[in-house]
Amino acid sequence: MSTLVCAMMVCAGIQGRGSRILRLGIYLFTVMEWVSAVGFSMFPLSDSGYAGTFQDRMHIYSTIVVVLLSIISLVLIIIAGIKDKEYRLYGAFAGIALGMMLVGAMGMNIVPKEYFGVVERFSVFAAVGYNAVLGVQLFRMKPEK
Repeated sequence: MSTLVCAMMVCAGIQGRGSRILRLGIYLFTVMEWVSAVGFSMFPLSDSGYAGTFQDRMHIYSTIVVVLLSIISLVLIIIAGIKDKEYRLYGAFAGIALGMMLVGAMGMNIVPKEYFGVVERFSVFAAVGYNAVLGVQLFRMKPEK
């Protein structure tokens, strides 16, 4: 829940600052945090894994929305970093986060089943880590004139 609060603070702090693409990326990243927090809290996966219940299906739908929002938001932030040198660090760290998410997704299909949770954490902690980066970058951002 604290990452959700941090995301909301970053959204409030970025209003009227930064480029339009950067703001849109950050807003979508915050929406992803909301969907993740609410969706996965309301619809945890069954203890046995996917059992085909309504709860499991909603968990999968939440996952799909979170993945799509993550990719779109991070790509937008990367584009903002490419277009404007002032936002280069936002873009660089977004690229690192996206790379970690992809490593986590690919790793889940590569590693043995008993290590599934380890590589899955790459994806989870990439979002949490990038949220921290956004907070630090917002703190360092120059005030509007």
